[in-house]
Amino acid sequence: GWARVITDSRGGIGSSKLDLGAGSPAWLLLLLPLAWRRRMPPLRKPRLIALLVLVFGVTQAQALENIIYVNSGSDALVTVPGDTFCTLREALNTARNDQANLTRGDCRNGNEGPDVIEFLFPPTLNPLSLPAHISVDNPVTPTVYTFTVTLSGPLIAYGGVTLRCPQAPADQNYRFECLVTRPNAPTDPAFALIDSLGGITVERMILANGDAGANNDGGAINSRGGVVARNSVFRDNVARTGGAIFLRGLRSDLAVYESTFERNESTGVGNQGGGAIATSAGDEHQVKIRGSTFVDNRSAASAAALRISTVRPVVISNSTFSGNQSTAGAGAIDISGASGGVTLRNLTIVDNLSGDDGVQRGALEVGTRAPVLANSVVAANYATSNPALDANCGAGAISSFFSLYGESFAGATCLLDPTDSWQLDTDVFGTNPLTDLLGPLQDNGGDTMTHAPNTTTSGGIILDAGYNLDANDNLVDPLDAVSPK
Repeated sequence: GWARVITDSRGGIGSSKLDLGAGSPAWLLLLLPLAWRRRMPPLRKPRLIALLVLVFGVTQAQALENIIYVNSGSDALVTVPGDTFCTLREALNTARNDQANLTRGDCRNGNEGPDVIEFLFPPTLNPLSLPAHISVDNPVTPTVYTFTVTLSGPLIAYGGVTLRCPQAPADQNYRFECLVTRPNAPTDPAFALIDSLGGITVERMILANGDAGANNDGGAINSRGGVVARNSVFRDNVARTGGAIFLRGLRSDLAVYESTFERNESTGVGNQGGGAIATSAGDEHQVKIRGSTFVDNRSAASAAALRISTVRPVVISNSTFSGNQSTAGAGAIDISGASGGVTLRNLTIVDNLSGDDGVQRGALEVGTRAPVLANSVVAANYATSNPALDANCGAGAISSFFSLYGESFAGATCLLDPTDSWQLDTDVFGTNPLTDLLGPLQDNGGDTMTHAPNTTTSGGIILDAGYNLDANDNLVDPLDAVSPK
């Protein structure tokens, strides 16, 4: 595996035998003994060694990432043998079995290690000659090219596979979208989009219209292993628990970065919930959510956005929770089942609604272990039992500093941990309505939509009021290395 990886006639990765063709870095390895015997000056020998190490590392990295390209929007397991069209379902089957002959040679070989499945766009993006599964939307620049796969049944993913949408060149005025969806007519069968056995990563993907049904979980992804989501969108998914993502399995981890969850729904009652994301109780999950937005998610039980249960650490940072609504329980986040320590920093939790179950907790439901809340805005969250009250969280203690709260946050609906020496000196308890503090949810230049401070009114008090060490989420977290398991 020290030489260039050979590609087959379809551009797929084949054997990893030594390639001594022109330009192969293997020649450098063969020249090493000769260089030593010809008395290379001592000062040059370390440079040669460094060069060989660099070439070896790059070559190995290239060999380890095996990319299987999907070039068809069909959902067939096998289309026409030898037609060179690789469907998403075929690619997943190839990745599982590490053999291309299972798809009649239409997809690249799978790899013994993790495989990356990437959606292939034509090199010439001529709207008049694009295949049927690629649509063009250009109301404003940049032009959007969307690769769509409409499923007829759930996909089965094994062994830590990655689904990835390519990035357009930075100097081009267009971008790519990759949409995996299901028909959403009333007569269409209900199914989750992806059933993951062993972990899955989605990168720059859109997963939409999954419907796991009244008795199943995870409308977009139901995973018995780790889940990593980067720069992805989950919208209009429905399930009993975890409208978009449901995570189960001992020591399976969840990492969500720069992603959007919108209009997902959990229909279960009682101990179900998590309109966007839910983790199974009793399992050991590490959870990190960063730079993401949860908007207009719904739950018939608790936690219209997140319901997290775990005995391991949870870190939620640089994220926005806006307009989420539950029928009972927390309007946005339920961490009452998270006993391994919860850190909430750089959050905006506004305009969420808790149902009328006798407890006012429009924003948070906390447990017996006090979470740490820093550099955050928690305001204008309501409970239907008292719409006039800014009911931010249910009974429970919060260790809090450098944050701004709605007017009732310091009252009976939320207990601020008295052991926190910073709370009285640095926390600002606001009395202004949300419209005075923050602007609308919109594109303010980041990866997802956010509420920017309204600097023309009293929102200016938020600026430069945080704790610098937490401001950029640049602390080293144990969850930064989360990968599917």
